[in-house]
Amino acid sequence: MKTVEVRRHTMRQKPNAHLSSEGIELANFAGARMGNYDRVFTSSLPRSIETAIAMGYEVTECIEKLGSIPEEILAKLNWPNTLQAISQVIKTNYDCFQFARQQASIWFDCIKDLPDESRVLIISHGGIIELGALGSTELDEHCAPRSAFGYCEGFCLEYRDAECVNFDLQLMPEKRRLISNK
Repeated sequence: MKTVEVRRHTMRQKPNAHLSSEGIELANFAGARMGNYDRVFTSSLPRSIETAIAMGYEVTECIEKLGSIPEEILAKLNWPNTLQAISQVIKTNYDCFQFARQQASIWFDCIKDLPDESRVLIISHGGIIELGALGSTELDEHCAPRSAFGYCEGFCLEYRDAECVNFDLQLMPEKRRLISNK
């Protein structure tokens, strides 16, 4: 079995591109509770790279498509939104469906050449991680969070061969959950 853990980047002080001191502290907190990874992938946006570093990981590779979502797709998601709501969008919007499948393919490409029991970490962005999750697996409504993913939150996907066989939420403790810092 191979594992892909996907997490949303941590917070920045908008409109700045870099993490805020609170974002660095949250990433430190999350990273202290995570395991070891064979590879770490991020988008090419500074907040994604800085999140991985603040979590205590060296970035193996930056993949631009992990941080790029067309505005029209993001608008259709009405992000921040739940996996359940985004799932409904994918069922009715072909562009969102295609984007979800493309993200899932990128994630699988990050682990496909590694041996069994390998683990990779992907740091990406809100809206993108939800689409990638839904492109990777059919989710049981009972396992999905009732709100959008907060900073440093995400999930683990377990693969047997090329099939995603398990989805496990990775949420922050309630007192540390933050969806947006508008």
